[in-house]
Amino acid sequence: MRKSFLMLAVFLVIVSAYSAAAYANDSSAGLAADSYTKDSITLSWNDVHNGVYSIYMNSEGSNEYELYLQTSESECTVSNLEAGRVYSFRLYYGESCEEISAAALPERVRTVTAENIFSKKMKLTWNCTGRCSGYEVQYSLSREFKDYRKTDTSSKKAVLTGLKYDCRYYIRVRAYTEAGGVRYFGSWSPVKSFKYHAWYKKAGRTYVDGHLIVNKTFSLPSSYAPGITNNTKAAWEAMKKAAAADGINLYISSGYRSYGTQKSLYGSYKSMYGRSTADVFSARPGHSEHQSGLALDLNIVKDWFAGTKEAKWLSRNCWKYGFVIRYPEGKSYNTGYKYEPWHVRYVGKTLAEKLYNGGKWLSMEEYYGITSRYR
Repeated sequence: MRKSFLMLAVFLVIVSAYSAAAYANDSSAGLAADSYTKDSITLSWNDVHNGVYSIYMNSEGSNEYELYLQTSESECTVSNLEAGRVYSFRLYYGESCEEISAAALPERVRTVTAENIFSKKMKLTWNCTGRCSGYEVQYSLSREFKDYRKTDTSSKKAVLTGLKYDCRYYIRVRAYTEAGGVRYFGSWSPVKSFKYHAWYKKAGRTYVDGHLIVNKTFSLPSSYAPGITNNTKAAWEAMKKAAAADGINLYISSGYRSYGTQKSLYGSYKSMYGRSTADVFSARPGHSEHQSGLALDLNIVKDWFAGTKEAKWLSRNCWKYGFVIRYPEGKSYNTGYKYEPWHVRYVGKTLAEKLYNGGKWLSMEEYYGITSRYR
């Protein structure tokens, strides 16, 4: 009887040990990456092992795993990581090993800019430092992005298609890094809004919302020779009369210039100062607004004109007559030219008021989202 009891006890111990071993081998800890920041990843797992868990890790591009931590807990946060980088983790416990890949979140996208292009398209560019696999762009007619379209790109630029004319689009961009078939998204960029304007070409000339565009990007044919337009003449006479009533004497120093005249003028400046310097204050032939018949240089074509009462009156009042300061102060990056307080361009009262912007002048390039760069 005693012998039978002893044998039964030994059998139960063996079965118990076998069951425990089987549980340890068959039960998965379920290693998972639960939360992420730009510099940390939190790992968690089920506590299926009565002992120490060892976490090993490596980073993208490395084949070697290094011991990061040994713990009896079922969670750990791996810190001091590089934003946007992919990391692989191995969890060792007993004779088992589990592996997972995850990524630290990419940096936030900043400074989104837009450029209108033809065929109902808009070109976006942005800045983003650090690593990532690509970018997601969302654009919508709703500020809340209730109905949005999206596109993916691997570079810091994208072309939005199928846009509606004269509509304002809200745009946001975020970077992502892919790891193990999962996308890890960084924060959205600040929401930017851009208006898509109606573009068309006619006889080699470019129009946006019906306004002729002449700058370093968009040129006029050499044969285009309208002279000063009637609308420009009428607006000039009205503005000159109003200025005189305020004790301001305005006169035209330079009005319409033909392609040939501009070619000669620019050539002389280039000979004297070199092309790069000449390009700051003089247009190459075909790129001068004076050829459009819409632009006037008034009074003194010198930098010191900015401090005169005439220049100040122009800046405060020209928009009322449909003129704009075409190359405003601080806008050289957009216009491609230095500040010219004497150069006004006729655009009509509606657009002029928008560009006046309550006294904080906008350039046509800013308003329409276009470039002014020689190609």
